[in-house]
Amino acid sequence: MLKTYLSILILTLSVLIYGCGKKEGQTTNNKTAPKSNIELVKQGKDLFYAPSSVTNLKCADCHSDGTNDSNPLTKFHSNIRGANKRTETYLGKFKGDEVKNNAGGATVCWTTYLKNKDAMTPEQIASLNAYYESVLWNEEVKNSVYTTIALPAPDKEKLKKDQEEIAKLTGDKAKGEEVFKNACKFCHMDGTKIKSVPSLFRDFEGNLKSITYMTRFGKKYMPFFSYESISNQDIANLSAYIMANQEK
Repeated sequence: MLKTYLSILILTLSVLIYGCGKKEGQTTNNKTAPKSNIELVKQGKDLFYAPSSVTNLKCADCHSDGTNDSNPLTKFHSNIRGANKRTETYLGKFKGDEVKNNAGGATVCWTTYLKNKDAMTPEQIASLNAYYESVLWNEEVKNSVYTTIALPAPDKEKLKKDQEEIAKLTGDKAKGEEVFKNACKFCHMDGTKIKSVPSLFRDFEGNLKSITYMTRFGKKYMPFFSYESISNQDIANLSAYIMANQEK
């Protein structure tokens, strides 16, 4: 009788242990379980700080998460805090749910500035959204408001007017040096870590018109600068400084 009882008990325990083990390692439709929010946030942060294999640029080079404000380029571009909750981004290119579905517009930067060949995966988008939300703190979510002639399409007529206006201004080389240090030096200086960019003193054969063009429209993987971040007088000052220091 005792042997029979022990046999039944052992059999029951075996079934329970096997069942629990199977449940713990079980997957749904052969897919792994979804990542926790903590894991997504970490993945999003890693992605935000990961350099592109093509350009060596990082999201964190231009956009602030609240801890990298010492990088001067973050003063010229929108921060990421709560970017997934904004009602629109890229001056209306993405609106409503499209903002979150494009990771606050990061899908554009991903291919335009970081020059990645493959589009962002849904998991990468979700991880960036999780990271945006994790650094929001207690501030109110606000759309980035700025004025540009680069979006929704380059306004070449306005560019010509800007070029004419800037040509009439007197450039201050000392102030232009400050603009260069903040907006240009990170990419366009000897020793830069950014790949395939010219030295504005040695390799660039431009003039005021081309400097205005590049500043207002951007090119290749150089971003455009809004009127709020760099004024026409700033461009006049910057042009005076660059052209005065170009190697002949």
